[in-house]
Amino acid sequence: VGEAASVGVVVGQARDVVVERVERGGGEDAVRALPGLRLDQPRVDSNLVFFDCADAGLTAPALAEALQAKGVQIGAVGPHRLRAVTHLDVDAPAIDTAREALTAAVGG
Repeated sequence: VGEAASVGVVVGQARDVVVERVERGGGEDAVRALPGLRLDQPRVDSNLVFFDCADAGLTAPALAEALQAKGVQIGAVGPHRLRAVTHLDVDAPAIDTAREALTAAVGG
């Protein structure tokens, strides 16, 4: 019972952090603001943000490599599709760094 209760507490805390991050914006606003980037979903309700970079004239692997060179970890999940995740250890300054790196890489 103790282990199950501990797991429930951790899951509840994680959910609260994700809800707070979604409410304050986890970076999807930066994607919306940059020309050539397109969100896969109209509203982001989790800590996962999927977006397409084809209209920016970039491939996902090239954009991911440019962001990783600036310390931003992001995954290319297709030729032009990327996946960004805000884990529990990603704080507001890290999200700001990711926004700045994305803006520089896309030329926005």
